[in-house]
Amino acid sequence: SVTNFSQGQASVRADFFARGTPGVAQSTNFTIPAGRTVGYEDMVGDLFGIQGVGTLRLTSENGTRIAATGREFAIYRNQQGQVVGTAGQDIPGMLPGELIQPGRTYHLLGLREVNDAGGRERSHIAAFNPGSATVTLTVELYDGATGASEGETTLTVRGGELVQTNSIIPVINPNHGGRNKRLEVRATGPLYVRAFRVNRDGDPITIPPQRGD
Repeated sequence: SVTNFSQGQASVRADFFARGTPGVAQSTNFTIPAGRTVGYEDMVGDLFGIQGVGTLRLTSENGTRIAATGREFAIYRNQQGQVVGTAGQDIPGMLPGELIQPGRTYHLLGLREVNDAGGRERSHIAAFNPGSATVTLTVELYDGATGASEGETTLTVRGGELVQTNSIIPVINPNHGGRNKRLEVRATGPLYVRAFRVNRDGDPITIPPQRGD
């Protein structure tokens, strides 16, 4: 949903960036009456007539104040095909002040990767580059209890690109032991970064980066 907090009609530009492909894949414009909220059951499908995973950027083109929030979810069905529930999470809109900045270290806390008889728990990381220059993101893994470094990897994020690495913990350290972990991330340019921890029931939570200074 997108809300217009201003006293005049909002003119909004929507840009969709497909995951793994740099640059704007689709663009469109829409309006919101003063003080109103517009809701979409499938915003990407409703606005662009496509399906896909990516980043949606909303820009007010006439100085009005807008805010947006979304929800992603999976639908679970039983063996008869009947819907028995959903698992998902709210996705609040992010502002430029939430970009991680070069020269600083940020922490992503409370991550875990487990795959045993009780089910699977996993942690992912995603980064979106709103600029035009390529940015390198260094991701270092630490044991949550001992604080020992367990290795690092780098992600290359081109301008206008969303990248996601699933199960980031075993990507860095295949012998992680199933314990709680944290990540330290450092970037060569501004990026939006989030981690996601998915529990054994398939419910995800979003983990924002915390500044280390």
